[in-house]
Amino acid sequence: MLFNDEVSKYLGEVMNVLLAEDPELREKVNVYALRSTEVNAFATDRGNIYVTLGMLAQLEDEAQLAYILSHELVHFNRKHSLDLFLAGKKMRRSSTRSELLNNAVVKDALYARNTYSKELESQADEEGLDLFLNTSYATSTLNTVFDVLRYGYLPFDNIPFDHSILESEYYRIPEKLKLEKVQLITGEEEDADDKKSTHPNIAKRRKALAQSLTDVTAEGRQTFLISEERFKLVRQMSRYEIPMLYLHRDRPADAVYSAFLLKQTEPASVFLDKIIAKALYLVAKYKNYPGFSYPSDPDKIEGESQQAHYLLHHIDAKEACVLALRYTWSRQQQYPDDPELPTILADMFIEFAQHFSDLSPFPNNPPLHPDSLEATEDPNASKYEKIRRQKAAEGDPDEYWKMAFIDMVDHPDFQIGFETGLAEHKERSELDEYYRSSKGKREYRKFRKRGLSLGIDHIVLVNPFFLKLDTRKETMQQYIPTEVGQERFRELAKELAPLSGLKVQILDVCALRSDQTDRFNDIRMLNDWFYEQVQHLDLSYMPGWNQEQINAIAEKYGTDYFLWTGVIAEREPDPEGVVLTILTSLIVPILTPFAIYNALKNRHQMLYYAILFDVRTGKREIIKFDFIKKKVSDTLLKAQLYDTMKQISTE
Repeated sequence: MLFNDEVSKYLGEVMNVLLAEDPELREKVNVYALRSTEVNAFATDRGNIYVTLGMLAQLEDEAQLAYILSHELVHFNRKHSLDLFLAGKKMRRSSTRSELLNNAVVKDALYARNTYSKELESQADEEGLDLFLNTSYATSTLNTVFDVLRYGYLPFDNIPFDHSILESEYYRIPEKLKLEKVQLITGEEEDADDKKSTHPNIAKRRKALAQSLTDVTAEGRQTFLISEERFKLVRQMSRYEIPMLYLHRDRPADAVYSAFLLKQTEPASVFLDKIIAKALYLVAKYKNYPGFSYPSDPDKIEGESQQAHYLLHHIDAKEACVLALRYTWSRQQQYPDDPELPTILADMFIEFAQHFSDLSPFPNNPPLHPDSLEATEDPNASKYEKIRRQKAAEGDPDEYWKMAFIDMVDHPDFQIGFETGLAEHKERSELDEYYRSSKGKREYRKFRKRGLSLGIDHIVLVNPFFLKLDTRKETMQQYIPTEVGQERFRELAKELAPLSGLKVQILDVCALRSDQTDRFNDIRMLNDWFYEQVQHLDLSYMPGWNQEQINAIAEKYGTDYFLWTGVIAEREPDPEGVVLTILTSLIVPILTPFAIYNALKNRHQMLYYAILFDVRTGKREIIKFDFIKKKVSDTLLKAQLYDTMKQISTE
């Protein structure tokens, strides 16, 4: 969620227009922008209305926004309940830490759909329009709102993808990685059978809207009542957030295409160039680890963005590393003072070393042009010699990647970067091989048994987390015990820190004052970073997508070490075991690091986790990830917290 930002402020002003005649209701309602690419808006029973950035990026005018807000106001005012819990995912205790963590973060899918009935949706459409018509907003573009819903799965624009943004004079993407034509846009079926759907179909909603507007005149109505300029600024701000959100969700092709769209009006944007570099870097990392992948199916993509999806899906690991290294090097040369690109570049040289032990495959001179060949042709050459020379000039299309570094390979910094990456890759490979050996495994088991001795004297504890579940009840989350437990867990952390010799600063969204907006944003940024690290836990260390801001946060709090820790306590679980991804805070849904529990066979049990990160490097230590067959208690929590802090502080 965005808090106290320009987008949410603007949403609040539109809400003021809608409720100008109902100040009592206005006092009960808050409206926020939600950092999600999904095209949606929803209301909660607490009076919080959320509009996703994905929705704002697609709208055409302020009147459409007001219409959407009026719809959500009805849901709140009529006390329509909204189920914000995600479905459970079966997982056993034997699951890896990575699997548990990756199934335990709030996903964008939570915001993709609402669970109101057709009757409630129709009521919100009808009464929301009545509320809307009490204002002076124009109705001429309201029908387009249903187009926004119908085509919301598409990017905010649809123009042919230009591969040249990834190319150079001699390095060209081959035809094998391009589509002859992209899939046609179909959109959600207008008149789909909605008997089993929670929503009336779009055709019915359009028809109902048209009938309601039959006698409404356009006189005195305007598309913008606040400001057309403000609306367009807010929409552009939302669109600029979209590529980064795609990176957060491991959707690199969408990140590249949305950055490409934005570069049409701002071609020299450092931010957008870095988005593309980071997306290509992400693809290269995943391609280099064949056991891991991100969701990618270009056959399901419609419209012009399919070209970007096709390219990044079908490019192989070696080619992906060449492309990412070439693009990142070029951007680093273009922006030499940028603080983030050198870190990505250094890691790309390490990934590149998986495929190349030297730079001999890469020429430092461009190939001869066919015209120059004709000028120097030996009149006595045989037919076969002429064919060989012509083929050499044209190049093998399957080896197009060899032309990537013609203007780079002789640069001293490029050669130093390659040699450094090669040495680091060799060292990592030898270390990995050792810890796979019997001797290495024994050493690691001994190391884990005696615990860590990190010798760190100062950490920041981010959102200490406590969740209490009772699976005997329909609503498993026990809100009051959870809130009490959260406060107690936080107090225990404060109490035990001095005893362990550790300086601990606590950043907790539940303990913030209304004037601590900066801390709220720090927590949001840190948890975005943590979410990325959880997603990439099985890959080698990766910088965060907003690493520059994370480094600034580390500087601000005077330490590089940030701890995420928490407890999930539950009673009478399903014997099969369930890991439930759950929205634990309606106010700040993404700020809890994760909400999981693993069901065992005892009446009471708990999961305690503690993961320490060096946020500058991404190096992590999983200090604790323990399932305990006991009822949660102060004594148990103290023991776990104290042991965690001692492992961190002991030299």
